[in-house]
Amino acid sequence: MILRFIYVVKYEELDSRVKDDLPYIEEMGKFFAWWLNKNFGLHYDVGVDVLAIEKSPLRRLRFGLSDLIMHHRSKGKDNYHIYLAYFRPLISDCSAGYYTDNFGLVHWLDYLGSGSDSPAMDRKRFFAINNCAKVSHIILHEVGRRKGIAKRYNDAIHDIWTEHVSGVRDYEYYDERYRKVSKKDEREYAFATMSIPAPS
Repeated sequence: MILRFIYVVKYEELDSRVKDDLPYIEEMGKFFAWWLNKNFGLHYDVGVDVLAIEKSPLRRLRFGLSDLIMHHRSKGKDNYHIYLAYFRPLISDCSAGYYTDNFGLVHWLDYLGSGSDSPAMDRKRFFAINNCAKVSHIILHEVGRRKGIAKRYNDAIHDIWTEHVSGVRDYEYYDERYRKVSKKDEREYAFATMSIPAPS
């Protein structure tokens, strides 16, 4: 099976985004290949692509979800594509993004920097909590569909996600070697996922 993370960027920001964000996205892709195999026995050939959106007088006012769905179909709708986009979907039943068969969309939040002594780790931590955790949520919807339990599994995913967002339950944190760590652990985390619901 093929899973591609597609980083959607504005053309004028392409150089800086590829330099600053793409290394993390590539590492995150490897992490999710491991995570899907370990937790669900799903084996994906994982890769990362960049989709640069150029302004054009012929294009509609706003590049959006329908454009990404067309892109997904053109690349093979049987492949699983997760788009990490600079915009959020206007319509979705899911607070973490948008999903349908073999398709996911997450609004990728920008790291603005904090001026601390360890900017590289700050960037990783920011991406882990603000982006990686949302990606895990969208992936779990696809797992439920593939396992044939989507209808009941989706409710469980959203119940647990609400607990995470409201601070009732902590995310699961992993370091760069994919070892589970505490958020307050002295080993610094690089990835975060939501808790996996038990299949009912």
